[in-house]
Amino acid sequence: MKKTVISIFIIMFTICVNAQVIQIKKNIVAKILDKIITKQDVVKRSIKYSISFDVALEEIVEFELLYLAAKIELQEPDMKAIDEHIQNDKKYYAAQFIKDESAITNLEFLNAAGIGNGTMSEYVEYTKKQIMVSEYLNKLYEEVVNNSSYISSNEIAEYVKSHPERFIKNEKYEIMMIYFSYFDKQGNLLSDDKIKQKVKKAAECLDELKKGANFSGVAMKYSDDSLSLRTNPPGLIGSIEKNDEYMFKRFSTDIMDAFATEKIGVLHKIFGTDNGLYIFKIVNREPEKVIEGSEAASIAQNILISDTIEKKRKEVRIQKIAEFKKLFDVKLY
Repeated sequence: MKKTVISIFIIMFTICVNAQVIQIKKNIVAKILDKIITKQDVVKRSIKYSISFDVALEEIVEFELLYLAAKIELQEPDMKAIDEHIQNDKKYYAAQFIKDESAITNLEFLNAAGIGNGTMSEYVEYTKKQIMVSEYLNKLYEEVVNNSSYISSNEIAEYVKSHPERFIKNEKYEIMMIYFSYFDKQGNLLSDDKIKQKVKKAAECLDELKKGANFSGVAMKYSDDSLSLRTNPPGLIGSIEKNDEYMFKRFSTDIMDAFATEKIGVLHKIFGTDNGLYIFKIVNREPEKVIEGSEAASIAQNILISDTIEKKRKEVRIQKIAEFKKLFDVKLY
């Protein structure tokens, strides 16, 4: 009887283990040497960048191949270089979402970086790979860049003639801003009462400006935008182009239209968005301008050089990836 129980246990255990192995194998989509790429890895990248499963898989495979090649050619970066890279990533994230860098938690940052439920040590490892791949690609492309600088005058003239839309300087606005955020430093939406207080403060702020108060001084008193408060003068966000897609996403059509139509100076209006309230000052407006002559030729030459370099880089990359797939024994499942 005892032997029978043990035998049944062994059989059940074996079935469970085999089932787990089958499940793990089903979840594997690629293998590069001893590196396993899972379905979850690919799905995560596909969702993050809004790309197809196949494209996401190809990008992950290419990245891992380039990292293996980089390990052969280069030394690993030290922690100082990795930390600097991560700090730059955080600064970029803070600027994109108009947040104070010091208030961004590791959890929030990792979620934004696509490493939800991950750890900073995982992000450090990923950053190390990024640095090495970037350095390796720069080394790989060095010869391409050096051999792509010659563009004939006929090519330049033809490009200017056939691409007139590339030689127009959009209307520009130099803008100052005061921002009243609907969110706290942790990114949580404020209560209705606190939002009402923000509305009241915005009204007080605009009233002070209408009475002639200094915009920078008022910005220092009221604004929640830590980035523009660090500029000189405080409140300045710099130049904005009329057709800047990023600014349309950040602000609203009403705001961008106001930059184009209102008089220079403080705009006597509070602009509401999903993120909060804004008060603006137009410091200067530059009209649209057609670029001609030597300036147009210089721009055309730079574009053609850049296009040539990009084309040759793609050719080199495709060739090297094909070599690496054989060298590092890539298997797709």
